[in-house]
Amino acid sequence: MEKMTRLLLLTCDGSVPDKLVEAVAERAAEGPVEARILLPLAPVPDAWTWDEDATQNAMLARLDEAIAKLRDTGAQVEGTIGCDRDAMVCVNWVMEREPFDEVIVATPGAGRARLLRMDLAARIRRAFGIPVTHVAAGHQTPATA
Repeated sequence: MEKMTRLLLLTCDGSVPDKLVEAVAERAAEGPVEARILLPLAPVPDAWTWDEDATQNAMLARLDEAIAKLRDTGAQVEGTIGCDRDAMVCVNWVMEREPFDEVIVATPGAGRARLLRMDLAARIRRAFGIPVTHVAAGHQTPATA
């Protein structure tokens, strides 16, 4: 029986770029894949105050959309809403509970340069010692340590 590959998919803004779908589909074509998509906690845009119910409903809707988009890859896909707004805190939280073979970090295009400057993919690779791939809207590059 083939070994199941476990992927952690971190999408920093809740979107699922085509390059992320392609990366998961490539891995699923090589053998069985279980993928967990992780969305860091994000407040409802343009809200004046923190609204727990509105935030949870918006996050669940975003998570459902992401899972639906990834299900066509052939991977078994589940989702988790993170415990914090900080993506690295969320990754630590999930990695303490489940083992993964690879992390794929999806970030928005170059317009959101702050996320790229944080070099999240390299930080995750250093912290957990597993392969990490960075997928941005428009291009895909392996993370460098």
